[in-house]
Amino acid sequence: MNKAGDDMILADILDKLARLHMELEGEAEAIPLLERLLKIKKNSPAPDLAGIIIIFNNVAEAYRVCGKYEESEKYYKQALAVTQKLRGKKHPAVGSIYQELAKLCDRQRKMDVANKYREMASAIFQKVMEEQEDAAGVTEGRLTL
Repeated sequence: MNKAGDDMILADILDKLARLHMELEGEAEAIPLLERLLKIKKNSPAPDLAGIIIIFNNVAEAYRVCGKYEESEKYYKQALAVTQKLRGKKHPAVGSIYQELAKLCDRQRKMDVANKYREMASAIFQKVMEEQEDAAGVTEGRLTL
């Protein structure tokens, strides 16, 4: 595959192998595959940002499971930056990444930082719930008229 030069086929194979390793609790083996996959995806002529976010999260999770918290944090923060760029700073996906960063900081006993991330996630989720409730109220109001 390396000699063929078809990066998209190679990327598909790397993705499947990495997912298999992670499913079989082989995160350490998945990390180099995911990092190579990430490099291919980022260097693509038309990078798929949503797909790149998933890879960042998978690498971060694999490093977290391996106890390599600094590396994990680095990838979660990259996922956060791309997610904010793609979806906006108040999107629930951003809140989910803040939650993962909070858990990671808890494991490192960085309680102040963990609490900050939890508050940021909570604010996003609260806003989303309020917007949904407002939308439901408007819909209900129209139905009763």
